Amino acid sequence: MFELLRSGSGTDRPEPADEYCACVFLTCFPSAFEFLATLLRHADVRLRHAETIAEADFLLAVTGARVLLCDTVLPDGSWEDCADMLARSHRGVSLVVLAEEVDQPFVSGAVGRGACAVAWKPINPQMRHLIVAAHEAAAQRSEKRACHP
Repeated sequence: MFELLRSGSGTDRPEPADEYCACVFLTCFPSAFEFLATLLRHADVRLRHAETIAEADFLLAVTGARVLLCDTVLPDGSWEDCADMLARSHRGVSLVVLAEEVDQPFVSGAVGRGACAVAWKPINPQMRHLIVAAHEAAAQRSEKRACHP
C-alpha cells in the first residue's frame, strides 16, 4: 500500500531529513516515479512514491519530507486538494506541481494557492535542482517559524 522506503539510497532505514533532500512524488503513474527515481539515484534526494493524497499525507508525516511533487490530476483529487492538505497538516512542506503544457490554465494560479513552483513535463534531470530549491525554501520557512513562533 505505501512505498515508505523506496528510494535509490539502497538503505531500508529512515535517515534524518536534514541530511538529505526528501521528496514525496504523488503520481498514479508508477513509470513516472521509476523514471524520476532513476534520474535521482545518485543525487542527495530521497524520493518516496504515493498514489493518493492520503498516502502522501502519511509519507510526509513519517519521513519528514519537505517537498511534495504532485501531478495535476490524481485518483482522489487534484493539486488543489494537495495544497489544502499541506495548509492543514504540513505547513512546512513545499508543493511543486508537475503539469503538462495543456494544463497551463488549470495550474495558472498554483503559486498563488501555495505552490512553490510549477514544473513542466516531461520529467528531466533538471528536476533535481527544482526539488533541492523547494527543499531549501521549506527549510528556510521552518527556521523563520522557529525563530518567530
